[in-house]
Amino acid sequence: MNELIDGKMVELPEDTGGEPRCAVVILTDVSASMAGEPIAQLNAGLAEFQRALADDPLASRRCEVALVKFGGTVEIVQDFAVASTLPTLPTLRAGGNTPMGEAIVKAADMLATKKAAYRSEGRAQYRPWIFMITDGQPTDDYSQALTRVHQGDQSKSFLFYAVGCFGADMGTLGMIAPPSTPPLYLQGAKFRELFRWLSDSMGRVAASTPGGMTALPSAGNWGTIAA
Repeated sequence: MNELIDGKMVELPEDTGGEPRCAVVILTDVSASMAGEPIAQLNAGLAEFQRALADDPLASRRCEVALVKFGGTVEIVQDFAVASTLPTLPTLRAGGNTPMGEAIVKAADMLATKKAAYRSEGRAQYRPWIFMITDGQPTDDYSQALTRVHQGDQSKSFLFYAVGCFGADMGTLGMIAPPSTPPLYLQGAKFRELFRWLSDSMGRVAASTPGGMTALPSAGNWGTIAA
């Protein structure tokens, strides 16, 4: 089976069951402070991300996406699913406090389980991602989360990206995020641009060789590194 990818006709195997996988956990802050326009923009951005990923021939086959929300409680909204079969993500609603530490630990546990499943299948895998969006600061103990993130970065077990928006505590995010991927601050309410960047990044990863280096697109049109 042939498909046109980046202007070139590429032969793809008929059976995609053995294709490499990139697991991605999106952590979304849905605490009370996200009510109104912020949560509406977040939902629109997630829908944009899902559409763009499904339209990418390789990313739709190779990326497995999970969505976890934290607001009052931590909840898996969507467990891992290959992007091509990912059901329409539900509309998120805002409420509660910000158990960020628990959410990060949950995401790290999910990735560890998924990576073990890939190994048992003999499946090649890309370095997985945790991609977190928040407008606040943790209301729980985040010490374990900080340890897990920094250990994960040092062992190259996963990549951790944190994006702060509106009134986010960038100082705390700067402590949680590893030096290799400092937190970014969202310009205005550019959630669509953020999620286009994420889908473009997933597309580049999926088109690369597992274990190799991948140059990601610039985040300059939506994010800035906090001073």
